[in-house]
Amino acid sequence: MTYPSASIDSSGQRASLHRRDWLAGMVVFGVLPSYAETPLCSGPPTFFERPTPVRCSASFHRGGKPKPSSRRQESTRKTGFVFFNMPAPVWTALIVIILACFYFWRRKRFSLFVDIGIPGPKPSLFSGNLSELIERGPSQTFDTWVNKYGDVVGFYNGAKPMLLVKDLDLIKKIQIKDFGNFHGRGVTSAVNRQHPVSKLNLINVDGERWKDMRSLLTPAFTSSNMKKMLHLMDTCTDEFLEILDSLHEQEKAFEIREVFQKLSLDVIVRLAFGVQSNVQKNPGTTGMNAIVKVILDGLNEFRTGWMEFFVACFPEFSFVWKLVLMWRQCFMKLPVDKMYDCIMPIIDVRRSNPEARRQDLLQLMLNAEVEEGAAVNVHQLTVGNDGEAPKSAESTVSGRKRRCLSNAEVQANAVLFLVAGFETTSTALTFTTYLLAKFQDVQDRLRSEITDVLERDGKFNYDNVLSMRYLKPSNYRVSEILPTTHRIHHEDLSSGIRIQWA
Repeated sequence: MTYPSASIDSSGQRASLHRRDWLAGMVVFGVLPSYAETPLCSGPPTFFERPTPVRCSASFHRGGKPKPSSRRQESTRKTGFVFFNMPAPVWTALIVIILACFYFWRRKRFSLFVDIGIPGPKPSLFSGNLSELIERGPSQTFDTWVNKYGDVVGFYNGAKPMLLVKDLDLIKKIQIKDFGNFHGRGVTSAVNRQHPVSKLNLINVDGERWKDMRSLLTPAFTSSNMKKMLHLMDTCTDEFLEILDSLHEQEKAFEIREVFQKLSLDVIVRLAFGVQSNVQKNPGTTGMNAIVKVILDGLNEFRTGWMEFFVACFPEFSFVWKLVLMWRQCFMKLPVDKMYDCIMPIIDVRRSNPEARRQDLLQLMLNAEVEEGAAVNVHQLTVGNDGEAPKSAESTVSGRKRRCLSNAEVQANAVLFLVAGFETTSTALTFTTYLLAKFQDVQDRLRSEITDVLERDGKFNYDNVLSMRYLKPSNYRVSEILPTTHRIHHEDLSSGIRIQWA
């Protein structure tokens, strides 16, 4: 092998390198033999001489001519070369140190409830208690934990600390007195929180934005609006009873949850969008069945998706999950996007024809508006059965900007009501049916009350359903035994003992 020779002009500013062998010339970028302490290379090295890093005042560029290189560029090349060429023992030691720090940091993270004295199951360093929840199901797992650890249990949904509360006094504080600190639903869907439309729905927003959006949506659920939409449910329930009669005549076991899912979807589609779906009697023949499949795909993705699992277990790597989600959204159409595509044309038609007023949830969202910055009491965010949506004392002040829902926000919340109502309503009906079948005395008493009201009034309406004294506490009891959702806190609270959250 031959070696390059170099020369420097009288000014010392420009160097020329005569290439005899391009392989030898490449050492300019990395290391040079120890004899080459100056840019002038002369003579071959001895066999055992050790290569050492050296600064060189020349670097190659297109055309083969050298150009001056700054000290910063030279230092970066030197440092980068040394870093990637560290000996294997150094790499091993560095990896061991990083893993050890991560291990002790994870142990500290999962010692929160032990430090503050709240009992609960022992978490794993990988998934907390999430694996147990997935394997056994929330209802059975929560029941076991409450029986074993008491009315307040601390567990980890992945890496996030959560409280399971059965104490009635504490539940009242959470749901009523301190509701402003617990308005978050605690749904940790990485897909929804990164989606450009889904992140705008009521579940994923929080703080002031949640308060404003809740103020806009609350009037849609007043008693007067519910009464106007109640007649839309009559056809749905009549079809449901006919289906139950036909299934009963077959004298075969069937999955009641699937029947309740179709009933829930039929009711929600009619109440929310004013569309007759016919999804109960003619499965597979309407466009609504495609929506059913999309909803189920989305729910299954949320429950079993590997992305959701790893995001919950390792939130510290959120930047990695964001990159993966961005890549996925660029090359794949998510199930929720198909629902947005179905709803957007309906919104466009409603916007372009404001005179065609419909009595459904979508129209109420399009009509909703509130004054931006108006003070809203937290108790005004929930409408009672016998009243209209209360107005803020400051809502009559003139000159304030009116706040309405954008098309994207209407889309997001319409799909939210569709998915959330579909799953929670059908699940609650399934739980109620199971418990009524299990406790025959409760079923007989409830059936007697419903029959008496029907014989007295001839049909059900908004008022006589609410007047049933045994029906309401029965529903409450089902929600206590088998709840369908949970809440998440936002601020530290003190009640004798201060609880510090991670």
